[in-house]
Amino acid sequence: MNYTLDEFDVVTEDGYILQLFHVKRLDLVPEGPVIYLQHGLMSSSADFCITGNRSLVATLVESGMDVWLGNNRGSFYSTKHVNSSVNPHTFWKFSWHEIGLYDIPAFINFILNYTGQPSLHYIGHSQGSTVFFVMTSLLPEFNKKVESMQGLAPAVFMSHVKSPFIRVLARFVNLLSLTWRTLHLDEVLAGDSLFNRIAKMLCQSNDLSLEICSNIMCIVGGCNIEQISEPVVPLVLKLSPAPASVYQIFHFAQEINSGRFCRYDFGKKTNLVRYGKSQPPSYDLDNVKVPVTLYTAVSDLFVSLEDVEILGSYLVGLEEIVVVPDKKFGHMDFCWGEKARDLVYESILETILRHADKENLDS
Repeated sequence: MNYTLDEFDVVTEDGYILQLFHVKRLDLVPEGPVIYLQHGLMSSSADFCITGNRSLVATLVESGMDVWLGNNRGSFYSTKHVNSSVNPHTFWKFSWHEIGLYDIPAFINFILNYTGQPSLHYIGHSQGSTVFFVMTSLLPEFNKKVESMQGLAPAVFMSHVKSPFIRVLARFVNLLSLTWRTLHLDEVLAGDSLFNRIAKMLCQSNDLSLEICSNIMCIVGGCNIEQISEPVVPLVLKLSPAPASVYQIFHFAQEINSGRFCRYDFGKKTNLVRYGKSQPPSYDLDNVKVPVTLYTAVSDLFVSLEDVEILGSYLVGLEEIVVVPDKKFGHMDFCWGEKARDLVYESILETILRHADKENLDS
């Protein structure tokens, strides 16, 4: 199929210039509802397109949906600021709190203004779900601008993370944070990363098979090798992982340790100055009124079923928690998996259409 990709620059309240993509099919006028997709940590909107005609974007576009893709600050496509002389230390001084408070509202307002629609449907993967709940808890007026929300592996409550590597990282988060600040290192994988250079070199070598590269990729990315088709592997190695702020990672590590969904913990003294209390305040999930469907996978090393159920217990608009029937399905299989269309995307589409039909009846 022939697709067009329109690019827009969206400026946030605090001056970040973000890229927003509008995907259309040349011979198909979208008559369905407006859909907004938000990627996860160390990813970009490209992850929603990576499996081609079986991708989430293709599934939605081919069904007549009006599809938009956001790229949060720091990712491949959103590396600029209105102040062109802003220093890197200042640029990367954000966590996913700022993405939820500034980036997502800016994207949604732009899309609704452009389309003339009063509301849209939101789909977020991993951190893409996290920032949605940050937004709607702090800016409850956005409940009226979102018709439905579908969270794929929603990284909100994190105390039951299964990945040994992530649990060890979380244990030493205070030491790591101090070390990073001392060394003035605020970002990971910005520019031509060492990881990507090594992966490119090894996986094009005659001495190392594509199968080995695929397995390494899935160990790092949390996917099931049986779900990843061979043509997808080079694309994943080229596009993942994407740059991110270290504070995004540290913020998730704090969530693992505290068992709470709360703002960034700067330490007791700084917390007193910023929040008026020694501990960071929790996000008020009672403010979230949007109808929500959550998707989880048994083999997800990063977002566990237990934590998704905890999130669901706080949501007055929870409609369903969907457990992917494939017990080997992993965290990144929601984006990269060859069977994701059958296992997840068709259900997403059905939910959107159900809400669209209800909206039409109500109007």
